[in-house]
Amino acid sequence: MAKKKSTANKTFEELFDILGKDVQSLKKLHIDIDLARKNLLQKHKEMQALTDKLQSSEEELRAMNEELEATAEELRASNEELEATNEELLQAEEKLTIEKAQLDQLFESAQEAIVMADTDGRVLRVNDEFTKLFGYSADEASGKLLDKLVAPSVHYDKAASITKNVAKGEKAAFEDVPVAEEVQG
Repeated sequence: MAKKKSTANKTFEELFDILGKDVQSLKKLHIDIDLARKNLLQKHKEMQALTDKLQSSEEELRAMNEELEATAEELRASNEELEATNEELLQAEEKLTIEKAQLDQLFESAQEAIVMADTDGRVLRVNDEFTKLFGYSADEASGKLLDKLVAPSVHYDKAASITKNVAKGEKAAFEDVPVAEEVQG
């Protein structure tokens, strides 16, 4: 019986050792599970923060997209206005080209001497009748003071005064009798 007791004690001690090892393994497993749970909670918090940040970014992107769509609509409207304005300008340019051609034809075919001058009285353009009447070609007259070309020196001051008044927008109507007398004399 002592042998049986000894065997039973031995078996009991072995079982107790095994049970002690299992308890230690369970404690270690519990610590590992607790650590894993804490890590999972931390990862969950991080994921929640990232999710919140992502949602915020999505809202910002939606707002930006709405702004871009509004801006695109404004640009489309502005583009339509520009196209309409461009069409008007093209029509005005075409009309201006026709009117300029008509003015050029009238300027050149007039039976009167015509000169165009700037506000300082410098010749910009003359027609053929001007060339015939005064003897200056268009190139010779261009850039010269009109009064120096057509007024005799004795009447230069009066001619310059008339030119100045015309440049201000006043009308000048006169018959140049003294010039005619000088040409005849």
